[in-house]
Amino acid sequence: MQGITPVCHGGGLDYRFTPLLLTKIRIFPIIPLLTTHWAITGIRPYSLPMLSIRLSRIGKRKQPVYRLIVTEKGRDPWGRNLEILGQYNPRTSPSTVNFKEDRIKYYLSKGAQASNTVWNLLADLKLVEGAKRNKVTITKRRKDALAKKATA
Repeated sequence: MQGITPVCHGGGLDYRFTPLLLTKIRIFPIIPLLTTHWAITGIRPYSLPMLSIRLSRIGKRKQPVYRLIVTEKGRDPWGRNLEILGQYNPRTSPSTVNFKEDRIKYYLSKGAQASNTVWNLLADLKLVEGAKRNKVTITKRRKDALAKKATA
């Protein structure tokens, strides 16, 4: 068949089309609209990962130093990251904060979410507007119990 190259994958045969011939071919079980199929357009469905700005510990034992990184939300903080945005040392007095402000603003503008601790650090440095976030969230059941105890 001129213009059609069969490729075996997953459930059945798939067909990659060359410009010479565009024919509707039935694949197991069926191809939805042929013109929107990724074999024709060359574009596979892809969703962008959610980015997270978080701290990753790099210090020795009992001497914590943290690295500010941008990584995918589900990825391990000690694994591969997209970019290192700075360093944070809580052991010095006052704490040493060395961040790349322009890159942090860039990633926040692109939709990256900062962890609660990072958000509080950025709020202290006036890089983000808004109140500090609580590190611990209280459940609705606990809030009701506290409210009942306060009224009694």
